Amino acid sequence: MVEVRIHRAPDGLVEQFEARGHAGYAKAGKDIVCSAVTAVLFTAVGYAESLYNPENLPEKVCYSENDGFLEWKCPETDAEVRQKLIPVFDAMVLGLRQIRASVNDRYLVVHEEEVRLND
Repeated sequence: MVEVRIHRAPDGLVEQFEARGHAGYAKAGKDIVCSAVTAVLFTAVGYAESLYNPENLPEKVCYSENDGFLEWKCPETDAEVRQKLIPVFDAMVLGLRQIRASVNDRYLVVHEEEVRLND
């Protein structure tokens, strides 16, 4: 099963998410659930990276990945970039919910929680 934990700031922006596991819907390389989840997550991460790291500098990359694991943390950025990221990550969450609705909790679980930002 793929488990995605999404942490939102009070302004609605996804501050961080972690995805771990394999769906187990089919054999590795043929698992359409894993492929769909990966595509949705990496599309959002790719857009975010293009906004605050257009030079693709390794020291500015805000995600890490490994087999069955992806974590992204929002970097400190200005209000304009934050506002551009909100609808993209909202679309990511919607995509994950749609995937989950088309399969079931056996393959994908999505958790969301609000986090407090440091004052």
